[in-house]
Amino acid sequence: MATMKNKMIYEELKSYANSDWYPFHMPGHKRQKYPFDESYSIDITEIDGFDDYHHPEGIIRDAMCHAAEIYGADASYFLVNGSTGGILSAVSAVTEMGDSILMARNCHKSVYNAVFLRNLMPYYVYPQMTQELGIVGGILSADVDKALSVQPDIRAVVIVSPTYEGILSDVDGIAQVCHRHGVPLIVDEAHGAHLPFWKEGPKSALECRADCVIQSLHKTLPSLTQTAIIHWKKGWMKRERLEQYLHIYQSSSPSYVFLAGMQACVEKMDREGRNQLTLHGERMKQFIHRCSVFSVIRVLNSSIIGKAGVHDWDWTRLVIMTKGHQGERLYQMLRDGYHLQMEMATPDYVVAITSMADTEEGLERLFRALAEIDRIWCREEILDGDIIYRSSMDRRGGRQVISPYEASLCEKKKLDWNEAKGTISAETAYIYPPGIPFLMPGEEILQEHLDVLNFYKEMGIQIKGISDPSMKQLQVIERLKGKNG
Repeated sequence: MATMKNKMIYEELKSYANSDWYPFHMPGHKRQKYPFDESYSIDITEIDGFDDYHHPEGIIRDAMCHAAEIYGADASYFLVNGSTGGILSAVSAVTEMGDSILMARNCHKSVYNAVFLRNLMPYYVYPQMTQELGIVGGILSADVDKALSVQPDIRAVVIVSPTYEGILSDVDGIAQVCHRHGVPLIVDEAHGAHLPFWKEGPKSALECRADCVIQSLHKTLPSLTQTAIIHWKKGWMKRERLEQYLHIYQSSSPSYVFLAGMQACVEKMDREGRNQLTLHGERMKQFIHRCSVFSVIRVLNSSIIGKAGVHDWDWTRLVIMTKGHQGERLYQMLRDGYHLQMEMATPDYVVAITSMADTEEGLERLFRALAEIDRIWCREEILDGDIIYRSSMDRRGGRQVISPYEASLCEKKKLDWNEAKGTISAETAYIYPPGIPFLMPGEEILQEHLDVLNFYKEMGIQIKGISDPSMKQLQVIERLKGKNG
């Protein structure tokens, strides 16, 4: 028998759970006691009396119908494959193979994967940029209108709202534009599952005439990782088509622990969530106000609303900005020096996910840590630096020469990064989180792409999607399929 040398995942998880590490990251339950902890004893398959996830007629159907009533949707479906499964299903439901689609450039990689699987030709609408902050802003309805007017063959529009940073676009205005052009609007609201229950907060896309809304329950609500929900509204998307693809992209062996957890989460939010979110929203306003005394560190606040296409902002999402490209350093200092685990870091800021399950003690630890780091950095005289992160969302993005799927069929070769300008990319490049590609297969490579690649490399940030782990070469199209060069 082979000697076990690898660490046991379970033991590592238990050790972490019993330590003083505090989670400013998803899942939204923040490791607080779940509604049930008998996971093994209730982990079953689709046996008699427990309904059929892919043809629900009993307890699963009833749970999802009640969820639709709570959310105000015409139909809601629990997702055991996360928001990814919902996004793949929604995009597939409104397109045929080879169609065109309009998507926000800051969409999650799952939308790009749907584009690949359906051999779609993507057209991009770019979010505005907050020039002084380097944070991606909102999508303008006027830009969507212009794109749909120029490309009348576009079959659907996909945007993300709120973003990883809590930025919301004018979904209602965008929905009006989409419907005037006769196309459905799909909203990736993965980071906004709490919005329908938050009376004082931004409106959910469900209230803003979106046709299909996908939410990750686990990101901001007390639900297990990988649980999500998709909402359908009558009018611009055929329900039977959506259900067809949900069957395809969802596991044939759904977790009943997930299903029970999702129902418990939704029911809990219906009973208690509104009051709890009101309280949490108020304490986050106070937290952000307290941070206004910092000299070097800045925490995003409501002053961003109305700028750069920002229609609204989720103030439960902490965006902690730095000077002089200290984002990665701040992330590491909070992690190593204070045992505070953030969600993500960019060169210029850190994102912390908070939820109503956060404790006063955890928030106070974060404030004291930030205050101490701010004092240290004042002595170091940290200076402002040029914000380059915005270049990954540059409005002058490369031309999509061929679809990502067509690019996968072409002959390819590798070039050094700095020799790739003007060629056609054969691979994706992104950092994760947030998982937003800044270079796509089939896209013309511009100098702006290479500048961003080199900057991330210099900052020590791992670029994912590319085939060269040393981050020196890019795979490009050598010859278009069926052509002589």
